[in-house]
Amino acid sequence: MWVVKLSGNTSDLSTLAQCSDGSTTRILQEEQNYSLRSDEFLVGDDAETVFMKASGIVEVLKGATILLLGAVCSIRVASVEFLHEDGKRDITLFAETIKLRLSASAVTMKVTRNDGKNEAWHPVIPVDRLVHLASQNKAVALVFRLLADKPLDWINLYRILEIVESDVGGLCVIDKKKWASEKTIKRFKHTANSPEASGLEARHGSQTTQPPKNPMKISDAQSLVKSIVQAWLLAGSQ
Repeated sequence: MWVVKLSGNTSDLSTLAQCSDGSTTRILQEEQNYSLRSDEFLVGDDAETVFMKASGIVEVLKGATILLLGAVCSIRVASVEFLHEDGKRDITLFAETIKLRLSASAVTMKVTRNDGKNEAWHPVIPVDRLVHLASQNKAVALVFRLLADKPLDWINLYRILEIVESDVGGLCVIDKKKWASEKTIKRFKHTANSPEASGLEARHGSQTTQPPKNPMKISDAQSLVKSIVQAWLLAGSQ
């Protein structure tokens, strides 16, 4: 049986363990140590394959937690171990490890819909569910990678929104589901595309249309896209 050892801030690891429901992918506490176990780790795998699979799981968690909680400390893959039936362990250490920036001060939060209704959201919904979503839906996996590796600037916010739009069937679907109004999204896109409104961070290099009369602030744009992605993930996890 393969076990991936994790290291990092104890409170963050503890929160992740609490958010694991003990099914296909699990974070377990063993005294003061934490380990990642997954049905994706096959007996016939070698240590490097298991490390790569574990890195993918950590990347999913990284994207999800940056989206929902912020980033204040690090969690990393420390080692890969194979447990034999006789109790012996083969331990493999890797020079390069994947780090996860995580703020785990809360296990749940509220998502406010466009219609004003509140829904409970679990930022680290059971670990296996996030991993399952990313493994089954390439769009989810891509959004997590963008969140994990790219800044939340106009260009990448636009990319993320485009991915969600394509996955659900268009802007009109997002509006119909009341994740955000079509008017608000169009204002976001107008601002993102306008060099006069967004400066050097704009998606376009020249102003081909009239700039928005009421450009959106980048902080509001980040909140908008995060809210839409949260609603999208919540719908996909049910």
